[in-house]
Parts: sequence; C-alpha cells; structure tokens
Amino acid sequence: PANGQSFICWNINGNEMQPGDMVLIEADTTVIAVFNANDVCYIERSWNGKKVVETPKVCPVYELLHSFNSSWYTIGQEGKTTWYVAKGDITMNGTTLTVRGDVRIILCDGADVKIKDGIEVKTGYSLTIYGQAGDTGRIDSRNNDGDAGIGCGPNSGVGDITIHGGVIEAHGGKYAAGIGSGDERQMGSHITIYGGNIKAYGGTYGAGIGSGDETGGDNGYIDIYGGTVYAKGGTDGAGIGGGNEGNGRHITIWGGEVTAESGHNQSSGIGGGDDGGGGYITINGGVVYAKSSYKGPGIGGDSNCGTIVINGGKVTAESTLGAGIGGAMAENLVKGSITINGGVVTASCLETNGELASAGIGAGGNDSWTGGDLRIPITINGGTVKATGNGSGAGIGSGSIGNVTGQITITGGYVEAVAKGSGAGIGSGAEGDFGVGGEVDKKIIISSGTVIASSNRALAIGHGTDGGDKGAELYDTAKVTAG
Repeated sequence: PANGQSFICWNINGNEMQPGDMVLIEADTTVIAVFNANDVCYIERSWNGKKVVETPKVCPVYELLHSFNSSWYTIGQEGKTTWYVAKGDITMNGTTLTVRGDVRIILCDGADVKIKDGIEVKTGYSLTIYGQAGDTGRIDSRNNDGDAGIGCGPNSGVGDITIHGGVIEAHGGKYAAGIGSGDERQMGSHITIYGGNIKAYGGTYGAGIGSGDETGGDNGYIDIYGGTVYAKGGTDGAGIGGGNEGNGRHITIWGGEVTAESGHNQSSGIGGGDDGGGGYITINGGVVYAKSSYKGPGIGGDSNCGTIVINGGKVTAESTLGAGIGGAMAENLVKGSITINGGVVTASCLETNGELASAGIGAGGNDSWTGGDLRIPITINGGTVKATGNGSGAGIGSGSIGNVTGQITITGGYVEAVAKGSGAGIGSGAEGDFGVGGEVDKKIIISSGTVIASSNRALAIGHGTDGGDKGAELYDTAKVTAG
C-alpha cells in the first residue's frame, strides 16, 4: 500500500468482503483492495523474553513533518502523546527539532529526513521512532558543539529515546554524544533500541551512544534488544557508554548486531570513556564486537572495569594496547568484577609494543612502570572463552609487570588462555626485557570445565617470567592442559 496505508477490505464486483470470507472467484471477476487513505501503518517491536517480535499497527491521527528553515521547530505538546509522520524528502536547515511531551515519529518507507542542528529531547520528554515494513525511512541528524545528534545540549538533561525501526544516523557536536547527552550533562534517562539500522558518532570527548564530556556518575540506561547498531566514540569517548571522564552507565545487550568502537586514548569500546569506569555491563545475547583503538579496553573501564557479566551471545572484544575485557593500559585494575556464564567470548590484546601490553581478560599493561595489577575477581562459570594476551600480558590475569591479587576462578566451560609473550597463560604478566615478573598472591582455582593454557616464555598457569606465585588449585573434575 502507498505510504503504508491500512487495509480495509476486498471489493469483489462491488461487494465488500473481509479476509476469511468465502467467495467464488469466476472469470472476469474484478477484485480491488480497499485501503484507508488517511491511516498510516507502522511496525512496533517488543521483547518477549527470548526475541524481538514485530506487531503491525495503524496510526489514524497524526501530523505531517515538513521542511523548515528557522532556528527551532517544536513538535509535540506538554503532557500529551503526539504522532508525526515523515513522507518523502524533508530538510531542516539550521533547525533544531525540539520535542515536547511524548512524541512518536513514523518514518514511511522512502522518507529521507535531514536535520542540520539535531533533535533535542530534554529531561521529562520522550521520543519514539518507528519504521514501516521495509524499514527504509531515514533520519540523518547532526549537531553543533555541546549538543547531541539526538538528545540534549549542555543546558539540560536528556529524556527517553526509543527506536523501533528505520535508518538512523546521528552525529554529536564537540563534547556531545551521537545519541544521548551533551556537554557535562548526565544521561539520566533510558535509551532503548528494538530494531532498525542505527549509526551513532560522538563528537570529540563524546560517546557514540551514551554521555557527553565530563559527566560522571552511573545513572542512565542503554538497552539494545535488536537491530544493527554501529556506535563510534569521539576522541576520549566510548563507542557505547561514557564520554571523556564518564562512566559506562547501565548497558544491557539482549540481541541484535552491535559494533562499538572507541575514540583514541584510553576509552572503551563498551564501557567508560577516558578516565571513566565501566559501569554495569551485561550481555545476554546478540553478536557483539567491541574495540578500543588504543589504550582502553574493548569492554570495561580504566582502573574500574565496572561489573561485567556475559551470559550469552557471540562476543568479540579487542584492544590495541589495553585488555580485551577489563582495564586500560597504565592503570591497575582495582575495582569491578568480570563474570562469564555463557556465550562464545573472544578477548584479545592485539599489539605487542615491545613488551608493554595487556591481558586478554584482566588488567591493562604497565606503561612507564605504572599499572598492570589485577586486583579484582575474574570468574568463568561456562561458555566458550578464548583470551589472548600480548607483549608481557597474561591470557587471563594481569598486564605487563602486573601482580595478581584478585581471585581467578574457573568452574566450567571451555577456556583457552594464551600468552604470546612472557606473561602466563593464566596468572600474572611479566617484563621480559628486564627479567621482572609479576607475582600471583592468590591461588588460581580451576574446579571444573576444560582449560587449555599456554605461554610463549612463562608458566602456562601461574606467574610470568621470573615471578613468584601461590600455585594453582586444580580439581579432579576439571580437565586441564597446561603447556
């Protein structure tokens, strides 16, 4: 149907028939589909506990979005739910689309909406975006310094943002997130994605999806249930999570295809920005790729990786110099926890950088004799896990020159831990050039599961080159290969 109009009935030789009615179709019978010229169909997506489900719905009362060239274009009403429909090409030059009340936008297939000064959704207001059956309607929203592509600026907090479908691209201005909060503003709201194709780019110091520069705190929720999501942080910003000096918030991924890449420096793919903690990160499903382009972790934070729990899905976490999952380079990992209960998890530090590199899962590497210690618990209860440390980082454990004072426990699953340099497969890192090894101050407990650990130049399980340890506690119920 044109523009997603809703179906009413079949007209067969002048008689109206509903779907399911019995009728004999003979030669020369004229069959016409009758549609409501005013109603607009859309797809609402929801989570049923296992997967995203789609429900076709009809909107009979709405207003049309139109092109605008003034500074502000306000839609919605205080305390009310208002529906808008976008059809065809719509351009807002130098215009901020400002949301009031509860605004719902339907992107008709083929719609192309370009907004040059962003969509503003302040605290207390909400924006929900729907697509149609083809999911081809587009919004491209870009903003200036201090303001998010979709969200808020430096003068207010951000309201709730929900995306059910459509093709969405959001670019934050300097200090602001692509989708989320602006400069020095806490997120404090709920960003929910059920479907669609979403690309979000943070401005300098802003996250792709999450918060802007210098926001602090852990308030705010990001839930991704489905869709294809690409989030890229600006310099010092996480792909999904915190901007510069911002924590990761409550981030939960239930499904979909999610790619999150940090900006430069010590920010995370998913988690904290530069000098920010990881927050609360839970992955229950989906296909997730998280990467830090420099010293931050693929998933985690600086010295506080936050509470990281992986229950399922296919998760790949990589960093150039930081840990795949855990902490940033040049930081001791002193707060947080890492728990893997299921899924297929691959975590890697990619760069050798001589000897100064990080664990696959655990602490970031020592840099200029700073950092590298693992002081938090790492627990693996199930799943298929491969962790690769590089330089002198352990596969699972501490980074280069780092000690292990946190408990490493494996109670199940299939675990492969590889140290490509002089760190242990499971245990502490080392610094081969100087012959200084990290210490392991607690026993490494392996009670069940299949564990394969190896190191290029150190113990498979225990300490890095020239280090000392308290040994490993291995149970008969575990199948361990160390070599």
